[in-house]
Amino acid sequence: MTIDDSGLLAYDIDPVTGFLPRETPIERLPPQWEIWEKTLDSALALKLNVGQKYDITPDAVKRAAGWRESVRKLPILSVEDLKTSPDPVIRRAHLVLAFIFHIFIHTHTPLEPIVIPSSLGVPLIRVSNHLDIPPDVTYADTVIYNWRPKDPSLSLSTKNFQSQVLFSGLLDEEEFYLASTKIEFAGVEAMEILRVTMRDLALGRLEVDVAVERLERFKAVVMNLKGLLMDVRKGCRPNDYYNDVRPWLSGQDSDPNKRIWIFEGLEEHNIPHPPELSGPSAGQSCLIHVLDAFLGIVHPRSHPDEPSFQERMMLYMPCRHRAFLQERMLNQAKGTSLREFVHARAEGEGGLQLLEAYNAAVKAMKEFRDGHMIISVMYIVNPARKAQKARAAREALNVPSVDEEKEELQEKVNDGAYVLRGTGGTDLVQFLKDVRVNTVETYLK
Repeated sequence: MTIDDSGLLAYDIDPVTGFLPRETPIERLPPQWEIWEKTLDSALALKLNVGQKYDITPDAVKRAAGWRESVRKLPILSVEDLKTSPDPVIRRAHLVLAFIFHIFIHTHTPLEPIVIPSSLGVPLIRVSNHLDIPPDVTYADTVIYNWRPKDPSLSLSTKNFQSQVLFSGLLDEEEFYLASTKIEFAGVEAMEILRVTMRDLALGRLEVDVAVERLERFKAVVMNLKGLLMDVRKGCRPNDYYNDVRPWLSGQDSDPNKRIWIFEGLEEHNIPHPPELSGPSAGQSCLIHVLDAFLGIVHPRSHPDEPSFQERMMLYMPCRHRAFLQERMLNQAKGTSLREFVHARAEGEGGLQLLEAYNAAVKAMKEFRDGHMIISVMYIVNPARKAQKARAAREALNVPSVDEEKEELQEKVNDGAYVLRGTGGTDLVQFLKDVRVNTVETYLK
C-alpha cells in the first residue's frame, strides 16, 4: 500500500517512504559551508571520547580541548543563502551543526562549564529558527535525515538502509538509529490505512466491514513495527550503547550537574536564548503520535499548566510533520474520530466484530509499548543498575578510586543519585508506564 493523496505531499509525507524523504539525504553541504563539514570530519576522525567518563586519559582530554579550540576559531558564517536553499541543504546544515554542538558539549569533563562560542551557536540557532525546531540534535537529525541506501542499485527496504553520521562510529549506534529508520519506512502502510479511513469517515461513507478489515491490517502493521523495534537487540549491545553512545545524545535537562549551556554573543546578534534543549528522543517520531491519534489514544498532561512530554517533543519534529499531526488531533477534537465511529456502531450489525478489531488494534499499540519498555530496561535501566552495583561492591571491599570525585560523578551520570532520564529529559521509567496505561485506557467496552 502507498499513500497516493497528493495533499499529504504538502506535509512532506512521501507515498513510498512516509516521513522519511524519498530522495537520499545529501551527504555534503555546498562549498560555502564546507568548513562546517570539515569541522565535523575532524571530530569524527579524532575519535573523541565522552568527557564524563572518570577514566578518560589526559591525552584524550587534550585532543578534545584542541578540537573545541578550532571550533571557537571558526568564522560566523551567514545562513541567509541557506534559508533560500532546497530543504535537503538546510536540513543537512542543521544535522552537521547539531552534531558539532553535541560533540563540543559532551567532550567537556563533568566539572567544566559549558560555553558555546558564537561561531557555532549563532548559525545553529539561526538555522534552527528558520526550520522552527530547537537548536539541538533531534530524532530527525539521527533518523529521518541521516540515512543512505546500503546498495543504491536496489530499491529501498528495511534491509537497505545505513546511517550517514555517527558520534561513536560503533555499529551499536548505527543499529540503534536504524531500528527507528526501519519503523518509519514500514509505517507507511499504517499511514495509508489511516488516510483512506479518515477520508471515508469524513465523507460519511465508512462501512463497518471495511473498518474491521482496515483495523485488522493496522494491527498487523503495528505488530511488524514491534518486531523491527525488538530487532535492535541483534546488532546493538546494551552496555556499549549505554556507555559509549547514549551520553552523546543527552540534552541540557539530563546533565547530572544541572549545568546550563551558555551561548556567547546572542545579545550582540539579537538572538534569544533557546528555551528547549532536550536532545533526541523516540518521542519525537511523528509516526507514533499519528498512530495514537488515529485510534484516539490520548496522553494527558500530568500538570494542567505544563505541557506534556508529548507536546514538548512535537516542537522537535520537522515543522510540516508537526502541522500534519496537529491537523489530525484537531480533526479528532472536532468529532472526526474513528473511536467515536466504533463506539456508535458497537450495538449495530457487525458491531461486536468492529469493537473486537478496534480493541485488538489498541492492544497492538500497547504491545509495541511493552516492547519499548523491554528495550529501555535492557539498554538503560539494567546497565545503570550494573554500574551502581559495581560501585557498591568497590565500597564494600574498600577499594580506593584513582579519582574519587570523578568516579562519584560518573556514577551519578549512570544513575546513582539521579532519576533515570531518557535522552529527551523525562523520567524514563515513569513516562513509559504512563503511556502504556494511557493506551490501555483507550479500550472500548
